[in-house]
Amino acid sequence: MNEEITEKITEFLKDVFKKALKDQGKLNNNDILIPVRLVSFLGNCTMAEYPDIPNTPIHHTDDDEDGCSDPADFLEHLTSLECEWVDFDIIDTNHQSLPLRMVFNWGDGDCNDGFWGAVWERNTEELIANILSTGDCETTIRAVSKQYIDRYQSQETLIPVDLAYELEFDNPELASTSEMWHTSFFVVYANELEIEKLIGLALRLCLAINFGSVIDENLMR
Repeated sequence: MNEEITEKITEFLKDVFKKALKDQGKLNNNDILIPVRLVSFLGNCTMAEYPDIPNTPIHHTDDDEDGCSDPADFLEHLTSLECEWVDFDIIDTNHQSLPLRMVFNWGDGDCNDGFWGAVWERNTEELIANILSTGDCETTIRAVSKQYIDRYQSQETLIPVDLAYELEFDNPELASTSEMWHTSFFVVYANELEIEKLIGLALRLCLAINFGSVIDENLMR
């Protein structure tokens, strides 16, 4: 991503983290570790183009479940389900980066979906976490890689990755983002793991950028 986009994202995260730390009485200085770095929005495709996206709910894999007796209707249904591909890094307190690639489907509001997909180490293709649709606008992040679960389990510095939905930002430009997270996107962490929360933060940031609440949408094209 270009420098202007990166700067805006970083400033947005700093504002959010400062507010969270201040509310907890733990903000003593401005030296805040930003543990998520978006690297590239690779593009998108439909489920018709990528029917094997991991963790697809059963009601989107069977034309009978979707009430599509005509195969053409089922294909049209899959075409309406959009998958997003994103590269991002997560950074530990030793400033070591873990390069990740994520694909997620936005789901279908009429079907009471959350998001679904997966996260891999982008150099080795090792599965790091599953993204699961577990309810109406509810998404669960479940880490599966013991190596990286252990690596991110004992951070020495507080990282406020579990952002409160009721946050009210001093910056009016960010208020709509807080409201949007509260009303349309709820993240559950399967085992309350640090790495699950970092991936959840990256996913929420992608949502905010997509809706233009943080970054000018035109800058992403």
